[in-house]
Amino acid sequence: MNRRHRLGQHILVDKKILEEMVSAAQILPGDTVFELGVGTGNLTTLLCEKAKTVIGYEIDEDLCKDAERRLAAFKNLRLICGDGLKTKKSFDLMVSNVPYSRSRRVVEWIASTRLRRAVITVQKEFADKITASTGSRNYGPVSVLCQIRFKTSILRDVSPQCFNPHPKVSSTILVLNTYREPISHGATLGLKQLFSFRGRTVAAALKTLERKGQLATEYAEKLDPKLLSTRVEDLSPEESVKIASNLLEAEP
Repeated sequence: MNRRHRLGQHILVDKKILEEMVSAAQILPGDTVFELGVGTGNLTTLLCEKAKTVIGYEIDEDLCKDAERRLAAFKNLRLICGDGLKTKKSFDLMVSNVPYSRSRRVVEWIASTRLRRAVITVQKEFADKITASTGSRNYGPVSVLCQIRFKTSILRDVSPQCFNPHPKVSSTILVLNTYREPISHGATLGLKQLFSFRGRTVAAALKTLERKGQLATEYAEKLDPKLLSTRVEDLSPEESVKIASNLLEAEP
């Protein structure tokens, strides 16, 4: 198995769809655009033609070297061989075909990052989790993160034939428009902890956490009784983040 397959990386080669992604990003002449996973540079080329600066990361060394040669003519490109999720660089927009294996981590990272808009291609099954309604089977931490941080819309679904190599699943392009402040890493950890009690009430979750050494009783006393009797998966994004943030604050 080559490195590209291990990373879940499939290169989107349909130029029309790539152009749709760039159009949806609404790039302004002075914008800095971040791309995670430059790959062969198909999307990067279009971004460089629109943006003031493009910051492109590619973790695969061979692909990165090839991209350096292919994209050498673009003086507004800052191509970096490495893990883009470790960058400290600031940018206005993110436009990327996200490796399937890193989708969850990418979304958690975007939710904590300051940017105006993100246009990302992810596995359709993962997109269904992001857009899931409160109380549904797919509703979980990643749903809350995106819905509390962004106004999310589906640009289009993408068939496997539009990629090289062909993935075994369909993909979806999402447009994430920022409308709230970034979510802290602590709140993200709290959400994962909270949703580990899926199927149980908030009161039962807090009681279990208290037995594990967290000071949850004092916080529970401040909550509305109706909220305490609500199952975790039936909490709204706002309620989930509020409780999750307090879970981390309650740790001794």
